[in-house]
Amino acid sequence: MAGRLFCRRNFVNLYHFSPKTSGDICTMIEFTLNFQTITILLLSVMALSAILVFPVYLRRIRRVSRYAAAHASDFDGVEIAAPEPEGETGTVNLGFAIENEPSIEAAAAAGPASVVVYAQDEAECLARLLPQLLGQQYEPGFEVIVVNEGGSEATADVVSAMATRHKNLYLTYTPDGARSLSRKKLALMLGIKAAQHRVVVHTMATAQIDSPLWLAAIMRNFADGSTEVVLGNAMPENTDRGLGSRRRTFDWAADATNWLTSALGGHPYRGTEYNIAYTRDLFFRNKGFSRSLNMRYGDDDIFVSEIANGANTVVELSPESLVRISFRNHKGGCREMAMRHEFTGRYISKASRRLMALGGWLLWIMTGCGVAAGVLSFPNAIPAIAAFVVIVSMLWICSHTWSKEIQRLGGKKLALSLPWLIMMLPLRNLALKIRARLHKHKYYSWC
Repeated sequence: MAGRLFCRRNFVNLYHFSPKTSGDICTMIEFTLNFQTITILLLSVMALSAILVFPVYLRRIRRVSRYAAAHASDFDGVEIAAPEPEGETGTVNLGFAIENEPSIEAAAAAGPASVVVYAQDEAECLARLLPQLLGQQYEPGFEVIVVNEGGSEATADVVSAMATRHKNLYLTYTPDGARSLSRKKLALMLGIKAAQHRVVVHTMATAQIDSPLWLAAIMRNFADGSTEVVLGNAMPENTDRGLGSRRRTFDWAADATNWLTSALGGHPYRGTEYNIAYTRDLFFRNKGFSRSLNMRYGDDDIFVSEIANGANTVVELSPESLVRISFRNHKGGCREMAMRHEFTGRYISKASRRLMALGGWLLWIMTGCGVAAGVLSFPNAIPAIAAFVVIVSMLWICSHTWSKEIQRLGGKKLALSLPWLIMMLPLRNLALKIRARLHKHKYYSWC
């Protein structure tokens, strides 16, 4: 009984004194420039971290955004004619104006192209992609080679039905019994060997190509004869509306920014399997994928790091060159792609990724030091106010920069969620590294 009365009295006393305590706290707050040494040190580290974010982090993001903006209007003057009805041969005439159009003239000088499409039991997606490829407006001409992994009958039926009307469409397949090597790399090697033209352009059956000038945008970079590799961009379709869709959009754009900014800086180390082109001669000089046949993947990163350099590689980021990716399951598809590249990424240059990761951790250091300075300097409010202004300003600048970048790359608009996505990116990447190491066995070809 005495215990209960004691507790009640204390509660009442606490209740009665809480307003006074609150008032005391308000009167305790002061504004003085007399800082402790630890506060000065924390504010200095915070300021230095905020300053380093600009050259280490933001400059690299802006490099991609500005490059994409500079090429956004390359094909604005091209007149795309409406499709005409199919004639007796079943072909569709999609002519375009080439008068005084430098981009189209450059593409015409590049010569014919071979488009290799990798398909793995994806007949439905292929049925949607092939008309987009066969309707490309590319004056020098092109062929489309579909590599059917395992000889899927549904895929073969789709290609055969269209091949009767399009004489530039071909089909090949990988033997179903191939083991102990990357079946995808084997399929691509067969497609490249079957190609008749100097330049081979790669894409996947699950790709979607919106512009009839996609091939012209890629091929125009080969006109000068010195270019041997062209790296295009690919983004998931903007149909992802599920939980985590904003995170997936941001993470995909952040991953693309890593290798795009490195390529623009003269150090290409990766591309995307959905949108990449190189010469057949370069492929055979490198002995194909011989150095990474023990791994299931790596055809768009390990291989690119072997053949690409600052002198022979061009990045193509015009809107016409963008490829969309159709995932049956956005969550699973994005996670699997991230896991693949995290695994193969250990065999290629890490400089660009480390710099971008450093930028993300600098934001954490800036925030942590600012919060610590505000707490330790209490009741002096000046350090807390200074930290608040710096942190909010930097997050706004980073969010604005990323917003422009994502839209330039073809992603959907992100706004209020960006500060959180930016801050949590280093932690998500760390979790991805751990998962990739735990499941590394499934990315070797003998498993």
